[in-house]
Amino acid sequence: MTYNLKWVEIHNFSRTYIHLKILTILILTNQENLFTLINQTVTKTHENLSVYTTIEGRDVLAVRSSHEFEPEWLKLLQEIQQKAIILVGQLPPMLNSGDDDDNEEWKAMKEWLDKQSKGSMVYVAFESEAKLSQAEVTEIALGLELSKLPFFWALRMRCCLADTDVVVLPDGFEDKMKGRGVVWMSWAPQLKILSHDSVGGFLSHSGWSLMVEAMQFEKALILLIFLAEQGLISGLIEDKKMSYSVPRDK
Repeated sequence: MTYNLKWVEIHNFSRTYIHLKILTILILTNQENLFTLINQTVTKTHENLSVYTTIEGRDVLAVRSSHEFEPEWLKLLQEIQQKAIILVGQLPPMLNSGDDDDNEEWKAMKEWLDKQSKGSMVYVAFESEAKLSQAEVTEIALGLELSKLPFFWALRMRCCLADTDVVVLPDGFEDKMKGRGVVWMSWAPQLKILSHDSVGGFLSHSGWSLMVEAMQFEKALILLIFLAEQGLISGLIEDKKMSYSVPRDK
């Protein structure tokens, strides 16, 4: 059986995000009515019970967040749990400046990045869970061409060695973009690229780890949503005037 799925837009991202946070908190606090409803469709797992037991038996909760970023649900969490909340920040990965300095591939990348004006370049990268279709690769390539901006595109032609659905660039794209853009088809040191002064914007899916990395270096975000929670994350960040989400099916 085949289903035609329609892309659904959520217009109040902050409210939706808060509702999901409330649902998470209610699950963790073992609200009887909610568990009765959940038990009609799923079985409580050992892991869920372990999380609840762990939280219930503690006087202090450490949360990977900050008051500046999402004060609403942090306030709600404290009200429901009635426990002290310690905010540990977003915990972005550390950039070790000496790593890869002797790597020939990184030297080639850095040489090209150093030639670009400050804040002028678009960095494009998608992790393996956001595999681009052939149509999406073609559209992104066309968009980069029309933008007339310098770009560095870390492109995975396939998500893994077993992937037989290999994408290709439009004919002649690399030749036309020579000197203005780079398409890098092997591993690229993302933190080093994002930290470079030439990068002004970051085009990616809205995976949370990527968002934290980009925010760490204060890069503008252009987000293309693929699946799962990415729409909610994208909407939350866009509500905070930190990103622009590429419209789907338009």
